[in-house]
Amino acid sequence: MTIYFLLVNFDLENTYLIKDNRYMKLIIKAILLSLIVISGVFIVSSCEKDGREPIAGAYYGKITIPGMETPESSCVSVNGPVLGKGVITLYDFPLLSGQDIVVPLVNITRTAAGYTMDFTGNLLPGVNAQIDGTGDGFNLNMTISIDVSGVPMIVSFTGLKPTMD
Repeated sequence: MTIYFLLVNFDLENTYLIKDNRYMKLIIKAILLSLIVISGVFIVSSCEKDGREPIAGAYYGKITIPGMETPESSCVSVNGPVLGKGVITLYDFPLLSGQDIVVPLVNITRTAAGYTMDFTGNLLPGVNAQIDGTGDGFNLNMTISIDVSGVPMIVSFTGLKPTMD
């Protein structure tokens, strides 16, 4: 009597296969080892990055405020996203005499071109703001519409993330 199992011919009429299971154990170990190697290759190849730079980091560029002199270089940092939310910090913000503005709970969404950011809410008591921006991990562009006690103002930022050599 002959049984074919996984393309291996086991001749059950010969007693050496029944008495000595070392041959069968060796075949099973070889099959399991090859399955582990093949599974490992699939797992490693499925974890490749999509080539996008993360949005998080510090960006240096120019803040533009109509009718106001602004510094040549300003820093804006983006932290996150975590569960679609992030924090944007505008350092030495010219409208607040050089104080930092921290904008929590900014919606950061991943898109085909990079990331989009949006926020609507209060920056400070009596200061409403709407932030819209885009970034690709290297460049950041934001428009901040600020309404201070009914007086609207548009602030824009364009900056680059420094690269490490």
